Amino acid sequence: MDSVLIVDDEDALGSVLVEAFAGSGFSAEHAMTAEAGLDRFRAKPADLLVIDKNLPGMSGLDFIRAIREISGTPAIVLITGYSSPESAEVALNLDVDAYLEKPFDSIFGIVDLGKRLIARRRNARIAPPASERSLFVVVAGPDAGTLSLLLDSGVAFETFPSAAALRAKADGPLPDLIVLQ
Repeated sequence: MDSVLIVDDEDALGSVLVEAFAGSGFSAEHAMTAEAGLDRFRAKPADLLVIDKNLPGMSGLDFIRAIREISGTPAIVLITGYSSPESAEVALNLDVDAYLEKPFDSIFGIVDLGKRLIARRRNARIAPPASERSLFVVVAGPDAGTLSLLLDSGVAFETFPSAAALRAKADGPLPDLIVLQ
């Protein structure tokens, strides 16, 4: 089960977000301050953090800095009623995944965004950087096996007897190159 930690000093908004995420299958918690959020994250790291930029005490941006010192794993959505180009730039430099202005068009849109961001973070952890992986080639056609023998030993490949068989396969990593015979 994915988890979300909402850090916002507006109790009503925090409660609505907790309900929306919990209703979508998340384990959801709300902290009213960055300090309380840090304590909760250290005790139980979350997959997604939804953080208000302007918090009493430690700011949302300082909270993100502290989180990134602990872990680069969670997806982070920074929310604010007082956006500025400067704060958006700082957020991007802190590896924030999304920057949203209040009021939101849809609370459930934030839930959907959170799901996509978590998936993107997980996929980034699973797939090695391009510089560390070999070329992945898909070869499809009646002579796919023979064609694959021509590939360099440093090339990962998968063969299919036909283009139709390739189209039927929807899972797995995306290839760098597809060769259709």
